[in-house]
Amino acid sequence: MLRPLPDDLANAGREETCCSFCGVSYLILHDVERLKGRIRELEGELALAGRAHESAQQSARHTLTSMDALSGLTDAFKGRADLMERERDDALVKERLATERGDLLAQCVAQLRQGLEHCRQDVSRLRSLVAEPAALDFSQIPTFLETLSLLLETLREEYRRVIEKEQRHTEELEAALSALKEEIATLRATSEEKIADLRKRADSFETLTQKLQYQLQETEECVRDLGTTKESLAAENRRLMADVDSLKKQLQAKVMECQNGAAVEDTQRARIVLLTEQLSAKEADLRAVNADLRTSQEEARTLQKTVDDLRQLVIQLQATTAEKDSRIELLISELQGLSRNLEALQHSFDELSTTSEGKIESLEREVHSLRKSLQEEQEHAQTAGTRLNTTEEANSRLAAELTSLKEALINSANTHEQSTRELSREIEALRRENGQLEMQCETLDRRLAKLRQEQNELTTKLATADADLERELALVADLERQLAAKAAEAEALAREPELTTEALAAAQQTIAELEAKVKALQQTVYNECQERTKLLRTLSMLQSQNQGQQGQSTHPSSEDSRLSLPSQGSAGALPTLRKGSFGSGKRR
Repeated sequence: MLRPLPDDLANAGREETCCSFCGVSYLILHDVERLKGRIRELEGELALAGRAHESAQQSARHTLTSMDALSGLTDAFKGRADLMERERDDALVKERLATERGDLLAQCVAQLRQGLEHCRQDVSRLRSLVAEPAALDFSQIPTFLETLSLLLETLREEYRRVIEKEQRHTEELEAALSALKEEIATLRATSEEKIADLRKRADSFETLTQKLQYQLQETEECVRDLGTTKESLAAENRRLMADVDSLKKQLQAKVMECQNGAAVEDTQRARIVLLTEQLSAKEADLRAVNADLRTSQEEARTLQKTVDDLRQLVIQLQATTAEKDSRIELLISELQGLSRNLEALQHSFDELSTTSEGKIESLEREVHSLRKSLQEEQEHAQTAGTRLNTTEEANSRLAAELTSLKEALINSANTHEQSTRELSREIEALRRENGQLEMQCETLDRRLAKLRQEQNELTTKLATADADLERELALVADLERQLAAKAAEAEALAREPELTTEALAAAQQTIAELEAKVKALQQTVYNECQERTKLLRTLSMLQSQNQGQQGQSTHPSSEDSRLSLPSQGSAGALPTLRKGSFGSGKRR
């Protein structure tokens, strides 16, 4: 950690704080430390911005989870809708079964009406026969009475079958009504449960919307904070850009100084070249001296050999003759001179070697110092270039991070706005669906109350219709008994050969009365059947309405065309009386 600069150095000019040789500022370490501190501050601010961005991403994740929950709820609503569609299909199947039962009942009523039509035809034939007493064959009265009794028996059987069918159908309808009541009760319970569930979900939606609004407020605050941090970062970026510009200017100045230093370095290189040339010359001299030294050493070795040879010769001469002592002394003196010369040469060689070594060492020291200064200059230039590159890279990284932060902030703001809009739309749609479901439940409750009231009225009407039908059947039984009595009287009259006109008139009058009663009975039965068909039609309409309300779909009932009364002139399946059964119609 560097100490702070004193005021005189901090306020000193650039010429005072820069090297006159290389142009590098002495206070560059303090500038680097100041920039490092500024970078640490910016890193702290970037960490704060990153934490704010992480909080925004976390809020976005919360919104995504809430959207997933909403999608799950929509899937649950879709499942409920599918369940209601299946219930509607079941209701349609039940409606089809009810229409089939209504068709069977209409067929029974049609058969009954056909039988009544045949009865009317037979009565009209009897009236025509009674109206023409001349054409009446009294011998065929028993057969007529038998056929009439058979007709009454068949009518009784038909009425009994119709009554049994009606009873079965009424039992089936009562069972269907009870099943419908149970279904209505279950539907009411399920609808209440669904309403309660929907209310709970609406409450959960409201709480969720409140949470989302709170999260939205937090995200807006985070966005505002990020906007302030972005503005502060932009200001810091501008300040850093200004610092970078100033540093660039300083570096340009340093580059200029380095260029000046490069010129100086060129001069130094020229000097180094000269020194290297001198060094090469000295090395050449040294090589020459070394060659001379090697030659002198060879000469010395040769001289040493000659000395050795001479010594051997001296020894030989000393051993052989004494006369050669003078010559030996001369040779010794020569040898001593040669040894002195050799010593002088050796001394000169030593001096030359020492001087050459000193010169070589001085030259090497100069070359080493020059190389060291050159390396220092290169290192200073490299450090300045690396610092410039690092500052430029840091600025580019800061600019890229700022642009990425801006893009992330814009994207997060857009995603937040889109998610909030989608959530508001979904909440409004759910509220509308909830209101519609509540209105549908209220309408269903009102319709169920109306259906219950109409079903009660229909049950009372069916009970009254059954009582009226029983009374009419009792009247029919009384008429049958009266017809049997009149038939017995007719048989008694047929056995008497003398029939008076008064008895015939009385018989005709009684037959007319019976015919009138039969007509009245037919009319009452027709009215009762029409009333019963109306009641069955209203019951089927109520069932179809109930099933339509259950299935949330309306289907037009086809029972009006199926349960319409046939015309009075329709042909029947009951046994009819042929005209020939009462005689051929010939006069006596």
